Amino acid sequence: MSHRRGACPSLSVPMETGDGLLVRLHPVERRLSGGQLAGLARAARRFGNAVLEVTARGSLQIRGLTAESAPVLAAELEMLAVEVATGVPVEISPLAGIDALEMADPRPLAREIRKRIEAMSLSNTLAPKVSVTVDGGGAIGLGAIIADVKLEAAGPTTLLQRAPGWLVRVGGTSATARVFGCFEERVAADITIQLLEAVAQRGRTARAYDLSDQELQAIAPTAPIPNDRRLVPPRLPIGRFELIGGKQALGFVAAYGQMESDLLYEFAEAIGEHAELRLSPGRGLIVLDTAEREGDLLAKAETLGLVTRPDDPRLSIAVCAGRPACASAHLATKKLAEKLLARRPELLDGAFRLHLSGCEKQCARPSGPVVTLIGTENGHRISTEAAALSPELEALLTELAAEQRRQTV
Repeated sequence: MSHRRGACPSLSVPMETGDGLLVRLHPVERRLSGGQLAGLARAARRFGNAVLEVTARGSLQIRGLTAESAPVLAAELEMLAVEVATGVPVEISPLAGIDALEMADPRPLAREIRKRIEAMSLSNTLAPKVSVTVDGGGAIGLGAIIADVKLEAAGPTTLLQRAPGWLVRVGGTSATARVFGCFEERVAADITIQLLEAVAQRGRTARAYDLSDQELQAIAPTAPIPNDRRLVPPRLPIGRFELIGGKQALGFVAAYGQMESDLLYEFAEAIGEHAELRLSPGRGLIVLDTAEREGDLLAKAETLGLVTRPDDPRLSIAVCAGRPACASAHLATKKLAEKLLARRPELLDGAFRLHLSGCEKQCARPSGPVVTLIGTENGHRISTEAAALSPELEALLTELAAEQRRQTV
């Protein structure tokens, strides 16, 4: 069991939180079937507190487990044949290999990197949150995801004839990481492993952003290939996606990243036992092969409270599990968010994210400009980071937090 903040909870090492134990699942290549999703929803109600979360990186979290129920959950997943990735995460797009807009299929490169990490037992020497992303350049990019090594398809080059080059960045998002260079696939895999080895040599808490320029210069084996890749704003996992072969997929977002198990089960039933599903960065659920039932799925998703439009104001709010799901929380964060949106949705204009945290731990803190309301033992406090807080929003947050406190005292 892990108590350390910053560790990665897994089936074998769940994390203790304010509402019991938490397990985070990374399905291999982000794949689930409708039947497996339904089984996970049932398991969350039987063994946890019936709250499931889709994380910003596209993992699935089950909350409220106990020391007795966590091992039973692991057995249940085995019965459901849910294949869970272990070790250092090597993440790819949810539509990898089937996206009509993809420049290169990232799966072979990702598999090669995973194989080498396992062969060298690097998972045993790297920090728990060290990760790699391999981005083929499709509709749902991984640029906004922080990773220690980021590989991005840069498109064909004359030097490589028809093979894609891979741009390597180190330590951050695509906007903040250091550019290492653009290399052909085999060299990009070699460099990734050398970078991870260099991080491991710095100790169990080191990350790639700790590497010095001198350490990076010692790794480059060949001159990089010129590339002209430009940063592209990430698309939300919402709406229609065109797939190879004329097929389509349909994406939805779990409001505030959370779903009650009964609602998730109903969604799984609606898409069908044998439907293919992908968990997506941005707290998304993408259903494949939806061309003939798009209207029905959209209607069902809206009924269940899923986000189906990119202009939905709920996308501007990040909340933790909150009260009553979390014993540490002083605020019912989701109820507060819903009341705010019912009264003044125009106060959230997309210029910042509103973070509603039930306690000081700030488990759901987003990146970028943010206004934060934190529940405390004696009330609440409001803070900002790179964001302007209007008097109207400050007054409304104060009113709603005080209203909740009066109702629970």
